[in-house]
Amino acid sequence: MPSKTITITEQVYAELKKLKQENESFSELLLRLARNANGQKLQEFFGTWEIDDEEWAGISDELGKIRQSGKVSEVRL
Repeated sequence: MPSKTITITEQVYAELKKLKQENESFSELLLRLARNANGQKLQEFFGTWEIDDEEWAGISDELGKIRQSGKVSEVRL
């Protein structure tokens, strides 16, 4: 099976290692994390949250405050 190499931080590696089951490869772990309990891909749920303009404006404002606080270097909407 073809494979890809990805770069992750030591912190991410440590967290993934805690989640990995004894006989599970990291590929299997990542696949498990990318799916929900029903075996559906997480991306199948994208766009299912119906949000009105007022609610979106509130979320956008809060993200802007977080970005300005310096706690996050970048927020993409």
